[in-house]
Amino acid sequence: INTKLRQIAIVEEIEKDIQLDFTYESDYDVIYFRKKLVVIDILGYEYYYGAAHGMPIRKCVHIDLETGKFYKLGDLFLKNSDYESVISDIIKKQIIEQGEDSIVQPGNFDKISPDQTFFIKENTLNIYFSPYEIAPYAAGFPTFKIPFDQISNIIDTCGEFWNAFN
Repeated sequence: INTKLRQIAIVEEIEKDIQLDFTYESDYDVIYFRKKLVVIDILGYEYYYGAAHGMPIRKCVHIDLETGKFYKLGDLFLKNSDYESVISDIIKKQIIEQGEDSIVQPGNFDKISPDQTFFIKENTLNIYFSPYEIAPYAAGFPTFKIPFDQISNIIDTCGEFWNAFN
């Protein structure tokens, strides 16, 4: 688990007396822990010297503490459930409902990817995007909360991922 977390957090040894052309800072928080599932939010900031600004980085990892398995979004859903389309439609609806208050314009979002970034919280699936992915840099990490009861028909309630925290 620790080796994989170091890779995800971009932790690398730097030789002595090497001058880098960038800085990178990172930290983490445990944002959810239930039964045998821990969700770690790894936040970083990468700045290349001379750039107008740095780039924030966010990676949420979902780890089964008994097996050491790192879960992906698709692990939560029934096979052949077309979860990508279902979740994408929910996000599109949320963007439209936010109207002019939304920093994300409806035309800027099409569909989530199979390896979409996400995190689990109490009773919700949270889908997030990196700066510039669907909104301006100033929007940070646009996040869409989807209650589990809204997608219960496609969740694999017999699957390892779901049972790791339920």
